[in-house]
Amino acid sequence: MFRTHGKLLPLVLAAGAVAPAPAPAANDAMMGLLKVLRDKGTLDEATYESLVNAAKADDEHVSHARDEIERMQKETPKIDTKEEIKVTSADGDFEWRFIGLLMADYYIPDSDLSQIDTEGDIRRARLGMRGRLWQHWIWKLEYDFAGGDAALKDGYVGYEDEYSGGEWNVKVGQQQVPFGLATMSSSKYMLFLERPLMADVVLQPNRQLGSSFFINGGKDGQLWTFHTGIYGAEEGEDPDTFEQLSIAARVTMNPHIRNKNHFVHLGGAVWYKDPNDTEVRVRQRPGVIRASDSYFTDADFGTGDVEGILAFNAEAVAVWGPAHFQAEYTNWNVSPNGAAFGGDDVTLDGYYVEASYFLTGESMKFELDEGHFSGVKPKGIVGKGGIGAWQMAARYDVMDLNEFQDGGVSGGREEDFRVALNWYPTNTIRFMADYVTVLDLDRPGSGFDGDEPSSVNLRAMVYW
Repeated sequence: MFRTHGKLLPLVLAAGAVAPAPAPAANDAMMGLLKVLRDKGTLDEATYESLVNAAKADDEHVSHARDEIERMQKETPKIDTKEEIKVTSADGDFEWRFIGLLMADYYIPDSDLSQIDTEGDIRRARLGMRGRLWQHWIWKLEYDFAGGDAALKDGYVGYEDEYSGGEWNVKVGQQQVPFGLATMSSSKYMLFLERPLMADVVLQPNRQLGSSFFINGGKDGQLWTFHTGIYGAEEGEDPDTFEQLSIAARVTMNPHIRNKNHFVHLGGAVWYKDPNDTEVRVRQRPGVIRASDSYFTDADFGTGDVEGILAFNAEAVAVWGPAHFQAEYTNWNVSPNGAAFGGDDVTLDGYYVEASYFLTGESMKFELDEGHFSGVKPKGIVGKGGIGAWQMAARYDVMDLNEFQDGGVSGGREEDFRVALNWYPTNTIRFMADYVTVLDLDRPGSGFDGDEPSSVNLRAMVYW
């Protein structure tokens, strides 16, 4: 059956079976080779017919296997484990992301007048998920387990779409109120262990239950944003009461953008709150240590004393390579109900200015199309030959509640200065050390009046 070339035939057939060429091309080449061997007399007719039939059968098997692999690839979800766990359907219509945050803090305060203990705690321990359904429907659910109790942070459902100039979305549920850059930017991206004195449910509201609308525009949605919403119960309150109703709107613009590392950002916001005959409390834990149960500034509006609160906010950010500058001002105008506070409007306000610089050349990351900060990406990852990102920062911070004195109540005025050193060994791990000192504390009649405590604060954190 075989002549001198018989030893080559098994090798030729094996090579044809594993060749990466498309099935029709491989089949044609095999058939041509068998025909040449038959014509030269290497194969007799019966053997030729048998090998032709075998080649056809193998070709059908290979084609079926290839089709099955392609089908499975189209139907198998994509799982991404780089820095986070994300599952995306093969058609891209569905997406699930597991999110989390862990912060471990340690405070070493020093005070001549106040008893503030050295202590450590788990400041934040959050777990949650967010996702996308049918490309456009978005949702998020996140709880904080720090302190042993599960507290709802974000919980909403919404719809998102694009248009010729950018994108828009609507959300319903517990979410950030569009007022105040320092509060709206996630705690994952703060330069210091604490937000500014006026931020985070002090003079800037945090999360509330309600409905919102967001839209951006310009090139890739990066030139401007508009965000507005109507809200009821505040974070931590009974969401069924809706006793305090508020409306907020925020506009941002980016008048100069050279690139993502060189730009100028400006923004303004307005917020109106109707207490609806309930108590309004303005309190801020000491800037030197957040874990303390005492308060340096603490002012209350009694039940039914406030007719309404109208607040304004202005913000500015400049990122120029490794340098970053930021400032913000918030003002409250509190209208009394009747003769409360002497019948006069009360003004509360606060502001801060801060700056940072990356010694290793990175830049602060800012989402221009959303109007808030995002995560820093080191140029070199520790463990992969790099040293991470190293950053120095400083902030001057003031909050003034002392106009309360006209009505017989003093809320207090605090003035702080803070410096920090941050190390980002990876994109999602950070170690922080900052030093804060109270430059001035004016609260007549309080045991804190005139105190000037300071503290060294440390944090280790990871998020995904």
